[in-house]
Amino acid sequence: MTNKKEEYNMSAPRRALIVIDVQQEYFDGLLQIQYPDREQTVVAIASAMDEAAKAGIPVVVVQHQAPAGFPVFAPESSTFALHPQVLARVEAANHKFAKSYASIFAGTGLEEWLRERGIDTMTLIGYMTNNCVIGSAAAAEPLGFSVEVLWDATGAIG
Repeated sequence: MTNKKEEYNMSAPRRALIVIDVQQEYFDGLLQIQYPDREQTVVAIASAMDEAAKAGIPVVVVQHQAPAGFPVFAPESSTFALHPQVLARVEAANHKFAKSYASIFAGTGLEEWLRERGIDTMTLIGYMTNNCVIGSAAAAEPLGFSVEVLWDATGAIG
């Protein structure tokens, strides 16, 4: 027999926090985040990562990678690097990968990783709200995942 707390936890959504493209490109590169303020959003991102880790919620860190020589997100550029607030927490992340498309699912194996862990709900944070975050949220729907977006932990270029 289980107690009520165990019954509640069994029926609760199984979440993962997905940290999308929090890279120096959005701070020092051509695509600087304008709204909300990037310094405030990165603090909210770091806080969300810390709280997820404390709560035992899996954290996934995603990094956008363009082909070598590309003007943004090129792997050899200094702006490809994760923001220091995320870099300081990446060792504690449960999964990390690079992607080449707006969606976190396209060619990444993320869907399988989530399903293997029984995750049915994703909380999305990171950049850009109007591209990779929305593209990932839209791609999650036909796969049957529920999606939450922390508005104060995302940002757009303008």
